[in-house]
Amino acid sequence: MRPFNRPAPMAAFTEKWKEWTANWIKRREKNVGAKFYWPRYPNAKGTPINQQMTPILFGVTEWHCAYCDGFPLRNNDETIDHFMPKSKYPQLAYAWENLFPVCSACQTAKMEQFDELLLKPDEEGFDFQNYFIVDYITFELLDRKSTR
Repeated sequence: MRPFNRPAPMAAFTEKWKEWTANWIKRREKNVGAKFYWPRYPNAKGTPINQQMTPILFGVTEWHCAYCDGFPLRNNDETIDHFMPKSKYPQLAYAWENLFPVCSACQTAKMEQFDELLLKPDEEGFDFQNYFIVDYITFELLDRKSTR
């Protein structure tokens, strides 16, 4: 997990995220199992907003997964994860700060899991070295606190 600086949100998020969120919450109130979708935002092709923002989010991680740092991502392997799951935090479903560029393996492994202690690579001051060390003899990733 490498640190990255999140860019400013796309104009679509600034203009529409609250409306999209309100609509999502209403759909979930009517049907808890409502399917989440990315709206189409007006542009030349009417492309869904997630497809428009994928290059922006992945650009800041140099096309690495924000969680496992996997590279290179395979074609069609780019997904956008809701750090705080939209099923538990519907008010953050379209919040720019809650969206992370990840590989499909991390997306599948994480699913709806969330813990307040999870590290966020876009958090100010985040540095992987502050939390983990690599044992180059065993090639294990160790918690820095447990090695003190």
